[in-house]
Amino acid sequence: MAEGFTAEQLADSINTNAVGAHRLNRAALPHMRKHGSGVLLYVGSGITRIVSPFMMPYVAGKYAMDAFAEATAYEVGPLGTETVIVMPGVFMDGTSHFATAVFPADKAALGGYDKLRAEYDRYEPGLRNLFRGGCDAPVQGVADEIARVLALPRGRKPMRTTVDYSDYGAEPVNSVAQAQTERVFRIMGFDRLLELGKCEASGDRSVHAAPVTEARPGFPLSSRADYPRHDWQFSSDHHRNAVDGAAAEDGINILYGSQTGKDGFLGQRPRGPAGRRLQLPSA
Repeated sequence: MAEGFTAEQLADSINTNAVGAHRLNRAALPHMRKHGSGVLLYVGSGITRIVSPFMMPYVAGKYAMDAFAEATAYEVGPLGTETVIVMPGVFMDGTSHFATAVFPADKAALGGYDKLRAEYDRYEPGLRNLFRGGCDAPVQGVADEIARVLALPRGRKPMRTTVDYSDYGAEPVNSVAQAQTERVFRIMGFDRLLELGKCEASGDRSVHAAPVTEARPGFPLSSRADYPRHDWQFSSDHHRNAVDGAAAEDGINILYGSQTGKDGFLGQRPRGPAGRRLQLPSA
């Protein structure tokens, strides 16, 4: 429980995940500016888009890193430095993630949370429920995606890319956030900052699902990781059309590709804050 973590434990997580990365940026960026090129690649997390309980210091550290990474991207992009934020999803096996986890140091503070014991005990099996059809989540996929995006030509790297074999689903949230960011930046006159160091001919700021080349028969549609990459890309053209088309209704419509590659939506249309219509995929 969050209350049980000491301030020092929280500071340690933020120092590791965010401040440490900022120190590295400050060492590297002067050289990148001098050469007018470079790539900052961060290993973030899908948990920054869908916040989970019982992991507060980790979530806060990753959230802090994600925020400063994106803020920095807008400032260094016009100077030639590209930014990629790789967002791994749920990986239950193949790492020391859980075995080396840090637990709350203030045990006395945990006594008041007995009512949440059922949810706490359900955390691991609940995460495993996100994997439809018993699919594998190879950790190697993260390394493969990092290698893939770094090998892309200058101007073609996505600002965000996800590697998720589960139904955690950070992609729709990324898409909504990007569309609204582009809308606000254009109103503020920050259009040039949207280029993020990409060459003028490139409008590609796609957000991709995990790096898989073909679908497995019978795999659930909602588990995006096993479908061809182009079927689940969010392109800047889609965002621009969504923003322009929704202006009259003060809404945001995000388009993404279905399994067949056709633009459209699956599932319901829940309403967001202030009546904004968010179209999200069904389970």
